[in-house]
Amino acid sequence: MSVFGKKPSNEVEKPEVQSPPVQMSDFSVRADRAAEHAKYVRAYALPGYRMHGDRLRNAQADIAALPVRGSLLDVGCGRGELLDYARERGFGPVMGTETVPALINPARGVRFAEGHDLPFADQSVDVVICNDVIEHVLPRFRKIHSLDYGISPGQKTERGLATTQAILGYVGRRLRPCAGFQIRYGWQDLHVQAYPDIGRRWMSNCEIPDLDLLPAKYGVEKIRFSAGMELSVVHLGLWLLSWAVRLKFPFDLPTYAPALLETSLWFDRFGSADGGMHMIVEGENHAGQRAVVNWFIIARSGDGPYIPAVPAVVLVKKFVAGRRPAPGAVPCVGLITLQDYLDELHGFDVNTYEFTDH
Repeated sequence: MSVFGKKPSNEVEKPEVQSPPVQMSDFSVRADRAAEHAKYVRAYALPGYRMHGDRLRNAQADIAALPVRGSLLDVGCGRGELLDYARERGFGPVMGTETVPALINPARGVRFAEGHDLPFADQSVDVVICNDVIEHVLPRFRKIHSLDYGISPGQKTERGLATTQAILGYVGRRLRPCAGFQIRYGWQDLHVQAYPDIGRRWMSNCEIPDLDLLPAKYGVEKIRFSAGMELSVVHLGLWLLSWAVRLKFPFDLPTYAPALLETSLWFDRFGSADGGMHMIVEGENHAGQRAVVNWFIIARSGDGPYIPAVPAVVLVKKFVAGRRPAPGAVPCVGLITLQDYLDELHGFDVNTYEFTDH
């Protein structure tokens, strides 16, 4: 039986499993990433966690709730906090893998191994804890220092009154603190972002739930999300209005949404239907060196609005196919893969680009 296309050597260590094999349950689909390691798993696969605070407690609770006690493997186990906890709860043998030399500790059951080439036979481990990703770039990082991402739609992109009112509701107002930024104001912190194909765009602060979710899930130290208009006159005009709000001029900006929307639509004749999204991840690779990944998706021909709708389509298809997440309210993070996403965009005028810097 192969292991990710590689035949295990005769020296591969096969852990002795003390519990009888059981069928995979719905618990195993809590993370798409778990499926990558599913061939090693006889019973359950759990998502990975950043081992601190509530994340550690949640991971411990998930382990304690498992109805099986047997062998456990933590892929990317860090300092091994969960290994000790699993042993205390009756799991054994308990093993971990890491790629950081300083964390290798055979005495605690931590060995060196890449996540894509684990030194274990198929169907030999009862429980595997696997790491999620910020799409496909996280496996390249030992630690993420900053995440800078945003969107810039084309001027001709369709937009409605409700969206305009929502944006005007935070323009110039103080936003909630997020990782790395204690003081932020809506549509301020003006900066320029260069995109492949569509050129440079002005960008400014926006407020979205990701600013709370992603640092908690991936341990990001500094995060920024921004948005930008294609036409400088439109973007900078809204930026000037943000200063009027911040300086407490006596007017309620959202009440002017209908007029401002009509003004914006008048400028459509000078713009395009081409937009983009960027994600710049900066941190340390597994050799302890600085690493930067710049990822872009560019949509032309007015196809940009399909991009945020794709995750719902992918999830519905998973549900229809019987691959449903565990019941309960959870953040909508890590439920689909980047490849799922791009496959669904096939046929649209969309291209992706990736550049790395070390």
